[in-house]
Parts: sequence; C-alpha cells; structure tokens
Amino acid sequence: MSEEDAFWLLAAIVEDVLPGFYHPSLIGVNTDTNVLCDLVAVKLPDVWHMLQALGLDRQALCAVFVSWFMCLFNQLPRESMLRVWDLLLFEGSKTLFRISLALLALNAKPLQDLATAVKEGMIHGEDAQSEAIVLLRDMPAHAIDSNLLLLTATGGLLGSMPKELLVKLRLHNARRVLADGLLDEVFVKQSRALLLLRSRDDHNTRKILVVSSHGAFIWSGDDAGNVCVWDSQTGTCVKRLVTPSHRRVCSLAVWGEGTGARGITKSPTTTTWTTTPFF
Repeated sequence: MSEEDAFWLLAAIVEDVLPGFYHPSLIGVNTDTNVLCDLVAVKLPDVWHMLQALGLDRQALCAVFVSWFMCLFNQLPRESMLRVWDLLLFEGSKTLFRISLALLALNAKPLQDLATAVKEGMIHGEDAQSEAIVLLRDMPAHAIDSNLLLLTATGGLLGSMPKELLVKLRLHNARRVLADGLLDEVFVKQSRALLLLRSRDDHNTRKILVVSSHGAFIWSGDDAGNVCVWDSQTGTCVKRLVTPSHRRVCSLAVWGEGTGARGITKSPTTTTWTTTPFF
C-alpha cells in the first residue's frame, strides 16, 4: 500500500467509519461503549448478570471497552485482528459491537466460574472484581480461533443489529455522556450537532463532518460532492454547494469562524478547492 492510500484509509476510518471516536471530547467512543453495555444486557443477559454480580458497574465496563474500541482490537492475535479489520471496513462500526459481544459470549464460562466462587464465599468481592477486569482485558489476546470468533460474531447467536436500533441507543447514551458534565460548552455543541446529523445520514452516502471552532456551524461533505453548512443549534441546513468536480469530498478544513472551508476531492486525481465566505 502506498503512503497516499494508507493516508486515505486512515482518513476513512477516522472520518467515515468511526466519526467522533478520536474527537477531543471522545464523544463517539464514550457513547459507543455505553451502547455496548446496553447490547450486552439485551443480547447476553446471563453474561450481564454475571458482570453485575462481580461488582462491575457501567463505568468499570466502559473503561475496559474503550481499550478495545480505541485500538480496534489490536490485542487480538494477528490473523483474528486482520479479519476483524476487514469486517470493520466492510460493515462499519457495528462490527465493534459484534466482536465485543462474541468475546463475552465465548468467555462466559470463566466469568460464571468467578461469579460462582464469589457466591460460595471462596473469593472476596473486591478481589473478584479485580480478577474480572483482568479477565475482560485479556479476552482479545486469547481469541486464537479466528473462525470461531467471526462465526460467533456474525452467526445467529447475537441476532440482528439494525441501524435504527443503534441510532436510538447512540442518541440515548450520548445524552448520558453529555450529562456527566465532563465536556465544555463548545464540545457539547459540537457533539450534539454531530449526533443530530449522523441520525439523519443517508443510507447510500458516506459523510465527513467538521465543526467550526466555536461550535456554531458544522460542515458536511458526501460521495456526490455535496457540501452543506448546518446550524448546530437547530440542525437546519443554512447553505449548500456542489464541489467543482462533483466527486467524493475526501477532506474538509474549516477556516475563519466557520464561514468558509477548503476541501479535497478525488476525481480520480486529488484536487483542492476553497470556498468564499458564506456570511
């Protein structure tokens, strides 16, 4: 792979596949780890009850899940990791949920043994909690059988995972994350705008989203070369334009107070364009 191809692959992962994951506020990954907690409770209720019995609350679980998500499961053995990355690029961010649930399902027995030891008084609660966290952190490294991992993740055990369900859970958990009060005012504005636009995203296009420094405007670009400026408070489109090449918008950089932008499109060669201020 050339340096340019590697760059565009990284850009696609950060901007298209996992938007908000590497934002300074970490709104994307914090939201999705909370979504995973909800999915464990629904898809694997027995595992969820074991985790609760071991004293692992949502905060403790999210701390472990963040290490899985941010590194895209690089703790997996090489063959398993590469196959998971292929699935991630093919199916999108729901792959993170499916692989996580598969890891938990495949390791239900050790969790059950630990929960039983606590119930029978063979181990103290705090010690069990520490051992459970270590067990969770080590789960990816022990997923040697890539066929079993992928079959569990994509087979009938976990059932369907429609986009509508994930959008609903993400919006719900984003409010939970924002309510923690850990984000400043600008990040809150940006995060709300990003989530609003993601919930309206067209099924057939990929969008990149960039927020102005003060959070008042958010810019989006898609596969067809459409660029829109949105009001982050109302979610309404205040300006729309089409790039000169009518090709996919690969990158956007907002300047000024969010009233102008410079972008890159591929058609198929890379071209750069600059807008005049809108306001």
